[in-house]
Amino acid sequence: GEYTTNDVNKGSTPSDGGDIVQFETLSYTAGNSCISNYYSVCYTGITKANEALALAYALNGTVRNKQQMQAEALFVRALLYFRLTRAYGGVPYVNKVMAKDEETPQRSTQAQMWSYIEQDLVDAIPFLPTRAARLANGTSGRGTQNAARALLAKVYLYQERWADVIGMTTQIIASGDNDLTTPYGEIFYEKNEFGPESVFEVFCEERPEEQIFLGSQYSQIQGIRGKPNLGWGFNSPNETLINAYEEGDPRMEATIVKDGDVLEGVTVKADPAGEPYFNKKAYTPKSERGVYGRDDEGQGQWMNIRVIRYAEVILMHAEATCELGGNENMADARAKLEMVRKRARGGKDVLPEITTNDQAELRKAIRHERRIELAMEGELFFDLVRWGVAKDE
Repeated sequence: GEYTTNDVNKGSTPSDGGDIVQFETLSYTAGNSCISNYYSVCYTGITKANEALALAYALNGTVRNKQQMQAEALFVRALLYFRLTRAYGGVPYVNKVMAKDEETPQRSTQAQMWSYIEQDLVDAIPFLPTRAARLANGTSGRGTQNAARALLAKVYLYQERWADVIGMTTQIIASGDNDLTTPYGEIFYEKNEFGPESVFEVFCEERPEEQIFLGSQYSQIQGIRGKPNLGWGFNSPNETLINAYEEGDPRMEATIVKDGDVLEGVTVKADPAGEPYFNKKAYTPKSERGVYGRDDEGQGQWMNIRVIRYAEVILMHAEATCELGGNENMADARAKLEMVRKRARGGKDVLPEITTNDQAELRKAIRHERRIELAMEGELFFDLVRWGVAKDE
């Protein structure tokens, strides 16, 4: 989602990364291991979701939380089919446990896939709990009402069904289950996992003292390569992204680490063979290292993967209202845009409020905000495609 854009370089060292090198030049094919692994791993998850649904359906009707279990599996299946559909278009749709001798169905169309995903989410939403309820009963990391609503809004967004986007995002905003109170520079810290900014994130953990190893390489792959030794340095931001930030935007410092920066008393020294910039959203502060039996330079295996943030929900709402047009919708779009920019300011006198009532200008401002707010988070390439500007970019 980022390697194929102008905002990042592959990172690491020139010779490292295997098939990843093909992404920068858009020269990948179906034989690319990253492409084929993405495809097969999504289907592995879909298979597990279908198995879970089959088990849940077989439960006695009086079993507590039966409908919630089904809803959780529907949400996971919908999320994985969304990732497949936006990457590949139409794909084979499987909604059952297949027999070993059963042939894979033919590809559905992209329109059919959107419809299948929508139905799963519509069926799931009434039976999913809130984020607050998840926190209270210790089940954070599973689907929530707002996670399913946000994913459904995103499915509508990709189809330019603006009124339907607004319908979903309005419900999320009105629920009060999420907000923008988390400081931008701390969104990805362990202390803020499943916080109000979180609409959906993948649970990861590493606590060697307790023999807990449920880690991911998300932080390790992108972490600082050099000193401190926090990772491999892939997905490296570049000057194009740096130059895109408005003057004084605090999000640049919260997103980009460069050679020579001082982080918590340590001067960053990049590997001379690699890139001078790193993704700070993959940085793990000292307070998270060396605890629970983790290494002092532990490479972030415990970092949760943020899939949908509340700021993205607000920006989806802004985009949809802007596209619908009209004075009331334009005012709503500006108000939502200002919510994101206000949090980004962090109390500083920067990032002036957007006041234009010109639809084209406001559209440009919202797209810029989405690029900056979600920088390095894997959305940009797919945004460029759905906006119809990827060829130009």
